[in-house]
Amino acid sequence: MDFFSHLAWTYLLFFRGREDYLQGLFFGVFPDVMFVCAAILFSINLFARSQKISRQRLFPQVRKVYLISHSLISVAAFAAAIYFLSGELYYPTIAWVLHILLDLYTHKGSPAEPQMPLYPLPTPSIKGLIWWRNPYFMVANWTAILIVYLATS
Repeated sequence: MDFFSHLAWTYLLFFRGREDYLQGLFFGVFPDVMFVCAAILFSINLFARSQKISRQRLFPQVRKVYLISHSLISVAAFAAAIYFLSGELYYPTIAWVLHILLDLYTHKGSPAEPQMPLYPLPTPSIKGLIWWRNPYFMVANWTAILIVYLATS
């Protein structure tokens, strides 16, 4: 799903009217931010070594970062660490879970397919149902966001 849709769904479903909404929005896009940062760092590394930068060369290098950042196991480990340190559940991590759930079925045919939501466990992978860049999906998605926004205003 696109960056702005993740922000919109996170805000509308879990953080509207909450004081910690900025933290929620951060975790709503955190997996993609981690992936993009890794891609940038690997690109700089390739450029510094005077090697050609291409999607075919880059994605296998950052695939593991994608899998870790888009894993429910990672969320659980993070939430457990916060709970262990503070004695409280950290509500904004629910946005990270939402991000993963939204991406599961909206990456058909993308380089990120198949999705492995329980990585690093050797679980069955999930193939997307639709690619989020599909114009019909984009219209339906943003229409749904608008409907939810208007219905909850």
